[in-house]
Amino acid sequence: MTVTCKGNDNARVTGEKLTVTETQATATVTLKGALSKVTTVMGSTYKVGSKMTVLGTSELEITQLDLEREDGGIGRLTVTASKGLDKDKDDDGGDQQPEKSYHVELDFTTVTKPLSGHPEYGSKISAADWEAIRRWESLKGESRYAGRYAAFESPTTAAAQKEDGPDPSLAGDWAGLAGRAKDYAEHLARGVTEYMVQVPVVRRTKQEKFNENDTISKVGKKVSSDDVPKPFRSTADVWMKTADRWSRDSKHGYYNHYEEWSGFDELDEVLYGEGYADEGENNNGDEGGSSGGEGGNGGGEGGNGGGEGE
Repeated sequence: MTVTCKGNDNARVTGEKLTVTETQATATVTLKGALSKVTTVMGSTYKVGSKMTVLGTSELEITQLDLEREDGGIGRLTVTASKGLDKDKDDDGGDQQPEKSYHVELDFTTVTKPLSGHPEYGSKISAADWEAIRRWESLKGESRYAGRYAAFESPTTAAAQKEDGPDPSLAGDWAGLAGRAKDYAEHLARGVTEYMVQVPVVRRTKQEKFNENDTISKVGKKVSSDDVPKPFRSTADVWMKTADRWSRDSKHGYYNHYEEWSGFDELDEVLYGEGYADEGENNNGDEGGSSGGEGGNGGGEGGNGGGEGE
């Protein structure tokens, strides 16, 4: 399998972290890109002593800049900023417990999708060629057709309908695959049935109070991009919430709330969205059987959708 990764040498934010204690707010912002471009941004945008805003907290003063060079001419800039805080009071007028911490990050990972859905195949291969590929695939493992299979030749429609099957020695019973159809078949012959695509994953951990409304999660569902932390929501067209976890290390205080979102080009609205609008429709009896048949087809689509959503 061949995997092609697209690079982006512009200086871009890859992580933001804000830690708030009882007396101070400290933030770090990480940028990556070509070393020359990161250096340019460092000189023009980030200067020790200047102010910046991170994750909604303003007036943070930059106290440190760390520039690192990585393999391949990649530069990493870590900007550290902080400011002092006035001690807050809780609802009862007492000193508030140590303030909530906040961490957010962007990661890129890969998911596999069926090779038949690759942009270079999919709709670019005609229905007739897909049928020819299917007939060619049916020859696999049959010794009498080994030569035709190896030559990427498919039985003609008429030959495939013969009672005894196509004649391996009769040239008129065969037509060679060509173009994208042959290229796709060559991948299948080498055992390549899937390809990988890059997807963004945004993770956030923050400390907050737990209430009964938080027992309902959106995990496994398509969510609004507004749910995804800035500035990472623009890295994908649509988002699915893929993790939602609460934990606490003691009997008192805030909970650690971990959330994760995965981004995609598209998501099946029926499988991952609000579903059918006619939820009150009676699906019992004969109609239910028909609906079940549709569900079978929907499951097939879910196979493709699952490649996108997992």
